[in-house]
Amino acid sequence: MQRGFPTHPESLTNLTNTLLGAPILYQPVLLAQLGPDITGAGFGSATWAAGNWIGTHTVGSFVAFGSPDIVGGYIAQQDEVIEQITLYAINGPSAQSTVAIWKKPTGGPFADTLQAITVPLGAERTYYNTPLSLTKGDVLAFYLDAGDPDWVVPTSGLVVWGLRRMA
Repeated sequence: MQRGFPTHPESLTNLTNTLLGAPILYQPVLLAQLGPDITGAGFGSATWAAGNWIGTHTVGSFVAFGSPDIVGGYIAQQDEVIEQITLYAINGPSAQSTVAIWKKPTGGPFADTLQAITVPLGAERTYYNTPLSLTKGDVLAFYLDAGDPDWVVPTSGLVVWGLRRMA
């Protein structure tokens, strides 16, 4: 029996089949970012106003926008699955908040995916582990629920990133 590695008990054949058959490596991708402000209007801070979207076009902006088409967003490079989404800011929201994931299929309009991320009061990091399937060309944007308070991040920004794999 061939061994995969001198100290590994698994055969080379089984190890190769496992590596080829199951995705074990994920690629980190930037899905959205708000701030930090580089225009001077927000003095380095960023505010995600409730009822607004963020995407990849809000990098360096001090405010979120009222249309997902303006904020752009991550564009799927292939048929893929976002296995985990992480929201990070130097400070969490002032109340439990809901961030909805919006998707725009190629040639179609943005629509709510009906998948939402609950961000606890004051949470600096929030992990969302429900897989999100994307088709090549799909665009993502993130929406802070209109009933939530504005999320103010002083002297910093808010980042949404994901771990993707091929579908």
